[in-house]
Amino acid sequence: MWFEDLTIHSFGGRAIPRIASGWLENEIPFTRGETSQEVYEKLCKLNKNPWLDYLACGYHECEFCDRVPSSYPLPETYGGHNLTVPHEGKLYHYPEMITHYIKKHSYLPPEELCEAVLACPPMDSMKYYNKMLENGGKILMKCFEEFRAEIKK
Repeated sequence: MWFEDLTIHSFGGRAIPRIASGWLENEIPFTRGETSQEVYEKLCKLNKNPWLDYLACGYHECEFCDRVPSSYPLPETYGGHNLTVPHEGKLYHYPEMITHYIKKHSYLPPEELCEAVLACPPMDSMKYYNKMLENGGKILMKCFEEFRAEIKK
């Protein structure tokens, strides 16, 4: 699935507009360069314990890597989560695969996403929850709370 970097879209059937970054697709050019180690490591941390407002039923394989003959893809060449980072009145939305794209394919995320990532608190914290509320994610957080309440029944 491809979205041009820094374009606004509604993802996953939600009416909440988010700013896309890192949604790459084969044969569509993307910005290449060197991402700072600090940004890369922070993205890796966020990927390990992501806050998810919905779950995808499956995964996405890297379209740039040669396919390995196997019944399952290699863990570093696929991802299934989509993450949201709140910052300065905006919600940035990127795929878990962004770390692979940076490391293996020299993808250079937009500077404003890098700033948002560095400013993002851990996704399992109240600081993150509050930042989501402050930056336009009120409906997303409400849906999440309703879902948790249903599960507990």
